[in-house]
Amino acid sequence: MEHKYLVSDFVIFEDVCNGQCKYCITGSSFFKENHETLRQNDNLKFRNSKLGEFDNTYSDGSRLKNDIDSIISSIKENADSFILKISGGEIFLIKGIVDFIEAVAKDFHRIQIITNGFLLQSSLIERLSKISNLSLQISMDGHNLELNRYRVRDSALQNRLNNVIKECCSYNIPVEINCVITDANLDKLYEFADFLNQYDNVLFLPYLIRGSNREAFLPKREQISGLGAIIRDYEKYKNILPPKAYLEALYNFILDYSKGDKCYLPRLIYQCFDDGTLTPCSNIWFKSFGNILDNPKLVFNRLLEDSFYDVIDKHMKVLEHCRYCFTP
Repeated sequence: MEHKYLVSDFVIFEDVCNGQCKYCITGSSFFKENHETLRQNDNLKFRNSKLGEFDNTYSDGSRLKNDIDSIISSIKENADSFILKISGGEIFLIKGIVDFIEAVAKDFHRIQIITNGFLLQSSLIERLSKISNLSLQISMDGHNLELNRYRVRDSALQNRLNNVIKECCSYNIPVEINCVITDANLDKLYEFADFLNQYDNVLFLPYLIRGSNREAFLPKREQISGLGAIIRDYEKYKNILPPKAYLEALYNFILDYSKGDKCYLPRLIYQCFDDGTLTPCSNIWFKSFGNILDNPKLVFNRLLEDSFYDVIDKHMKVLEHCRYCFTP
């Protein structure tokens, strides 16, 4: 049975990262053993300190290459997806991953790569620019340390990220800025929009923080004027913004977190991991449909057919995982 999906969201080594995001949600998964370990560790020890202890190379004969090539073959056979979205962890920590990106780009209308941007050196940006259907989603909450302090705590690194955006735009790579709204940036969100507005090839996508530790970073409602300023001056920023209706919905959601619209996300996107695990929700990891590497037909046939979708349709607002989720 073949399903057509807008996005196949492919996560490779989600616990291999060189970032230090204070609100990281990787440990919030409920169905993977390594996530259970992360949840029990307040400091979130990731595998980036142990890269030599497992096969993190995409090359002929490696287990990683065999597994993810098999997963991509199953995706192409069983889920006719318009977009392949690839992320980690930090995806560019994986040796040879650009070879993989170049190889699969021809099989999808668009390739989206999520990155924290730290490893985007000039030579890599130039190489990525030659993949004509690629866009970069850079995770960044602000253009200075005040706004971006939950991700970056060094001014030199912040300046480097700002220059990465500039360099990507100079190569005409479409850049989407995934901006998590927190108490660090909401009241001055318009300043970040002003910074991004100098570029022609940028899309600014703010969304509210989610995850099990969200309460520590939630913005105060009185900070919402920062988003209100962007909505009020929408014409000024419209070249870098999603539709105004999205921002207005986000504004209303921040005012009342428990009142969300019906969720369509699992009907448009599913997510799979490099170990073959497939989940119907790409935002909250609380449901597994099984393993693609073990039985791809059986797993993919659960997409859109499982009772999970009825629960989402009828009871979304009472599910703790969904009640506070707002996504582009």
